[in-house]
Amino acid sequence: MDFRRLRHFETLYRLKSFRLAADELSLTHSALSKSLRKLEEELDLTLFDRTTRSVVPTRAADQLAGQIVRMIHEADLLTREARMLRGASMGALVVGAEPVSMDTLVPRALATLAAGLHGSAHEGVRPTVQVGDERGLVDRLLLRTIDLVVLGGLDFSAIPFEDSITIQRLASEPSVILTRRDHPLIAGAAPPMAYIDYPWVLPAFPGNNFLRVPEPYRSEMVRRGFPTIILESFGACLDLVRRSDVVMGAPLSFGLAAQEAGGIDMVTFPFIAETGYAILRLRNRSLSPAAHAFAEALAQAARSAASHARVAEFRGRQRGTTLYTP
Repeated sequence: MDFRRLRHFETLYRLKSFRLAADELSLTHSALSKSLRKLEEELDLTLFDRTTRSVVPTRAADQLAGQIVRMIHEADLLTREARMLRGASMGALVVGAEPVSMDTLVPRALATLAAGLHGSAHEGVRPTVQVGDERGLVDRLLLRTIDLVVLGGLDFSAIPFEDSITIQRLASEPSVILTRRDHPLIAGAAPPMAYIDYPWVLPAFPGNNFLRVPEPYRSEMVRRGFPTIILESFGACLDLVRRSDVVMGAPLSFGLAAQEAGGIDMVTFPFIAETGYAILRLRNRSLSPAAHAFAEALAQAARSAASHARVAEFRGRQRGTTLYTP
């Protein structure tokens, strides 16, 4: 079967006009009509009822249309991925990221990728990052509108559609509590539970993250509707923390950068809290060379954060709430 005829069918079925379909396909009316007659002969079906004024799809056409559209979509994806694997066309690299990874691993990985692309065979790649929540990003991954998803958080035990997705877990790093400089909790050396008494701000806190929080903290956080405030990014959360008595949790690498910028104190959690990272991709989809390079840059950034000299020192002090100073 000539695949071009399936494209001709899809265009006429969608537009229901020989003139419009022929114009879109850059064919003459007679060439399009001949192509569709050949398809009908191959299938031994009448696909369109033709009159001098209209084109009406038959019941057979209605039943076949969905499958033909999917075949065309899959063929287009196959052609695109084959071109990228040959290195002939890098195209666009589209990455989905949660707020945690967007403000930690992703910028470092993009910097590494940009340095590696300059003057290389992959120089034409155009990276784009879409920020969203886990479920929305997974939906886009399944629809193949993004190449990779980068997650950051306390728990990845309930990834939807896990049977269709490959999960590459990256190195983790400690989580910390960030407050403004000279916060009442810091000045008064408050006990661990006192931190829950203050408002918390985060970009998001999926319910499965509570699985990593021990009692009695978990029950209290659920009862109080943790977090108190939700903003779109870690940067916006940090700005609010600097200006108020609101506190937030963050990966240690993010906390170190915030502390060095000034106006922020960093405190250990009263229990073991780790920020984990993971890369999600479709099991049955080949990655382009640029996507492979970006995934490796993400893994390198996670390893760097986990092996930072101050991380090793910090881990040893993480079992009690302690003011951390560089």
